[in-house]
Amino acid sequence: MKSFSYTWDDRYFLLHLQINKEEGQLLEVKIVRKFCDNTTREESVIVRPSGVGHRFLVTRTHPNELAFVCFYPSISKLEVYKLDDRAYYPTHSFYAD
Repeated sequence: MKSFSYTWDDRYFLLHLQINKEEGQLLEVKIVRKFCDNTTREESVIVRPSGVGHRFLVTRTHPNELAFVCFYPSISKLEVYKLDDRAYYPTHSFYAD
């Protein structure tokens, strides 16, 4: 498993994550959200076998959410884009493995 961590800032509240993979692979991605009271909440994203990539948004769910960690299979690649929350489109890629 590989991981990507992000701490929310005052400018960006949305990230566009893209999982790149081989055609036919079924993958599971885990998002673990961290809150200021030291609690966490885990979510799963299922990446279906069809296609070579899957895109989804991760948003800050509450003002008390500080950060999140994305865990994704080592057989895949992750690319992350910051989104301008006024326009909802990727502004630039700032992470790619």
